[in-house]
Amino acid sequence: TESSTPRCKDGVSETCNADVSLEILMATMDISPADREMISEAHRFLGGASQCMGDPTTKQSLVRAVEVARIVASMNLDAASVAAGILTELESVKEAVANKTIEKKFGAEIAGLAHDVLRLNTISYLDSAGHEADSQAENYRKMILATTNDVRAVLVKLAERTHRVRMIVQQTPQVAKGTGDAQARISVAKETLDIWAPLAHRLGIFKLKTELEDASFFLLRPEVYKELEKMVAKKQEKRQAYTNTVIGILSEEMEAAGLNSVAISGRAKHLYSIFSKMQAKGKALDQIDDLIAFRILCNDLAECYQALGKIHGIWSPRPKRFKDYIALPKSNGYQSLHTTVVGPHGRYIEVQIRTREMNRIAEDGIAAHWIYKDKRGGSSRDEQKESQRFSLLRQLVDWVRRPSHDGDGDVLNPVQGKKLFEDEVFIFSPSGQLFALKKGATALDFAYRIHTHLGHGCVGARVNNRMVPLKHQLENGDTVEVLHSSQQTPHRDWLDIVHTSRARSCVRAWLKAQWRNEHMSAGRDMFDKELKKRASRMGVAIGANSKQYKRQLDKVLSFYKLEDETHLVSGIGRGHISVGTAVDVFLGDSRKKQKQKSRNKETGVADTKEEHGERKKTNSPTRREGIVVGGERNILVGFCRHCNPLRGEAIRGLVTQGRGITVHRSDCQYMIGSNVERRIEATWDPQAESFAKPRPVRVDVVFEDSVGILASMSKSISSLGINIDGVVLRKASKGRGRARFELMLSSKDDLERVSRQLLVEDGVLTVQRS
Repeated sequence: TESSTPRCKDGVSETCNADVSLEILMATMDISPADREMISEAHRFLGGASQCMGDPTTKQSLVRAVEVARIVASMNLDAASVAAGILTELESVKEAVANKTIEKKFGAEIAGLAHDVLRLNTISYLDSAGHEADSQAENYRKMILATTNDVRAVLVKLAERTHRVRMIVQQTPQVAKGTGDAQARISVAKETLDIWAPLAHRLGIFKLKTELEDASFFLLRPEVYKELEKMVAKKQEKRQAYTNTVIGILSEEMEAAGLNSVAISGRAKHLYSIFSKMQAKGKALDQIDDLIAFRILCNDLAECYQALGKIHGIWSPRPKRFKDYIALPKSNGYQSLHTTVVGPHGRYIEVQIRTREMNRIAEDGIAAHWIYKDKRGGSSRDEQKESQRFSLLRQLVDWVRRPSHDGDGDVLNPVQGKKLFEDEVFIFSPSGQLFALKKGATALDFAYRIHTHLGHGCVGARVNNRMVPLKHQLENGDTVEVLHSSQQTPHRDWLDIVHTSRARSCVRAWLKAQWRNEHMSAGRDMFDKELKKRASRMGVAIGANSKQYKRQLDKVLSFYKLEDETHLVSGIGRGHISVGTAVDVFLGDSRKKQKQKSRNKETGVADTKEEHGERKKTNSPTRREGIVVGGERNILVGFCRHCNPLRGEAIRGLVTQGRGITVHRSDCQYMIGSNVERRIEATWDPQAESFAKPRPVRVDVVFEDSVGILASMSKSISSLGINIDGVVLRKASKGRGRARFELMLSSKDDLERVSRQLLVEDGVLTVQRS
């Protein structure tokens, strides 16, 4: 029956003469004679090209072209868009674009539009199931916009899809279930519902959005559609009567309050919207309260609140259903008063009150209307970013739909539509799944986007069947196959390759775990060696698996308030815990005994047999600096303030007048440029390693500027037991900052520990000694 399928708008029978239909269409358009001739020529070109190819469906192609053109024109697009809509019906459009036939005959603008529509036709939608379905569809919608040079091409494609769905709906009764044609129609309907209907909504083409949703609903769930249609039709008269009653009451009350110029309307929801609400709330049709939304448009804010007070005066408001988005606008700028009240006959009704200007923003400003209708659980920060994008896109759509925009220097160029999503790239997996990544993302970023384990073992990738390295930057539409090896592990230089925060976090987490293992191994070795040496000196034998060992170890853990031995050896390896003190506690040396030992050393009193023995004839190591110059200790030395050498680095001495020997790093510029005759061999005294004194060393850190990052870096450095003497902050380009820390370090190992610790902090990009 006629009521069993969605009604197709502005349809033209295939028996109608296509040329006549086109003339009728152009008569309704406000275009110049030149544009009229261009559209007619495009239609003639289509017919001639189709006949030359021996296409038996030439007549149908011409009719389809007029129908697509009709939909394009209904969106108030320009003549170039209408002509492009006609030409995209050409079977050989790909060949015509490639050999520049269209460009030669119709110009670069129309050829560019046809090329963009053709490119959109090549995007195949892979339907996903489960929790990833929404994000997958969203990625496709973004990709459609990101890969299009001219936003008008998206609107032409939308018109083409609308006409296709209309034809499928008309042909559906003749298609048997389970056939290939039936499956193809279902696939088109699913893609339309997931991709094109939401795009129509976001672009502000609400009429097409409603039609596409209802048509897809009919194709996917025909029985449910027909049943819901019958249920709604049964109460249509009652619902209309109720709508008129509410509008009548509201009109009387507004007039009584002196609000004579307000506009009151009631909007019934379409079938798919009703079905979605029933599904979301798990309710039957009779239980859905707000099948009709009433709207009151006022002149100013005062009238809005006056109207609200009047409504609450005649009907009781429903608790927790009042929202003042005027006083507290949504993050996307949406403003309105929303209230649900108990209306006539005890039925809940929803009323929206706003000014006419707010209504214009709500209807035409895509961000507000879209987010209000499609809540997908994103963060407010993400919503605001997407709102700005689609708000700009909506401005572009408004611009290209205006009757005339020549000479308007303040509006946006439609080509700018491509820039809306230029900070993302859209990548396909070999199975056809689509992923959105940050612009500049590499093959390694993609591997980590798929799975952390895949990223850790990534050895390369095959992009569009071509081998590429890890650092290869991906482009829109690339198909990427990740190459994996179980022998591969992340490297520190991967932090310079990856661009996405996910990949960076994964690499850092792996490196941090590796460094933790290294700290544990080093700490275990240090503790065991020191314990063995001290126990041997005391004549104590302690087995690692003995009960005595475990008892003594528990004392150490209790002393440091640690959970287990792992934390102990890790702390020793990181330098947080003194291995000497830990062994003292383990062996049971009392603080009193240690203090007495220290006092004995200060007063020269020997307290061990070793100290009673004959002193070595060589000079004792200088505890002050620990440098051996020319084979001699206790030489007056100083350190170059330019290179500030640290224990563990290669050094040399330079003889100075009146200041003894100045110690430089071997690669210090002052040392390299000095007189060779003044140079002298210098080494670190291994016997004085425990007496190394901390000295100021400057470390430069480049980081992504964000709140709290300085505190995080400072806390990270302090956790190593290293003092910060000062820090200087500077702004860098591209949202980055630079910090120069002056740290008190004793050795090259200290510097390496600081570097490793800082590099695992989120936002830290590089660490180097200045």
